[in-house]
Amino acid sequence: MPTSNLPTFLPLPEAALRFGMTEAILYERVEAGTISAGILSSGEIVVSKDNIVPKANGANDINDRLRAIRREDFEHLRGEEITVTEAAEKYGTHRDTILEWTK
Repeated sequence: MPTSNLPTFLPLPEAALRFGMTEAILYERVEAGTISAGILSSGEIVVSKDNIVPKANGANDINDRLRAIRREDFEHLRGEEITVTEAAEKYGTHRDTILEWTK
């Protein structure tokens, strides 16, 4: 069964990092209908990588991606509790990395 014509979908956090934008901006584009998206049975939002236009001038540079992260993009999480293990699983990051970030 050929699958070469099927679109490739990425989890929203991974797509945001890969294309050098915040999750909030990417989600706004999903809401506006400029990016195809879906919701998995787990509730995770996935977006089509085929219609994401990456940020110009070094979008794949880690420093650009880190500069794109803004505190206000995560205001909705204020007061929400999550364990380090849960966060690692949810965001596809190694547990030790999250522990280092918290230091």
